[in-house]
Amino acid sequence: MSSGEFSTYLRYTRQLDFFETPDYNYVRGLFTGLMATNGWQCDWDFDWTARHTVCISSVLYVRQVAAWLNASGIAHVSKVTLW
Repeated sequence: MSSGEFSTYLRYTRQLDFFETPDYNYVRGLFTGLMATNGWQCDWDFDWTARHTVCISSVLYVRQVAAWLNASGIAHVSKVTLW
């Protein structure tokens, strides 16, 4: 990211009064303009919204542990829910 757009964003947001409504179109434009300048496209796939993926070996391991707990009498696991 260019430091110019980010520093402009920080200056703008720091000067806002607590009760002032930000100009979201202006702020969004800073970053969409930067994306266009660099030829980037937004796929809306952000780190914090990505679905968690579980590898098959992890699923099999959890099922094996549940079966062992049931067989040994330590605990009764009737359903394994991963999330």
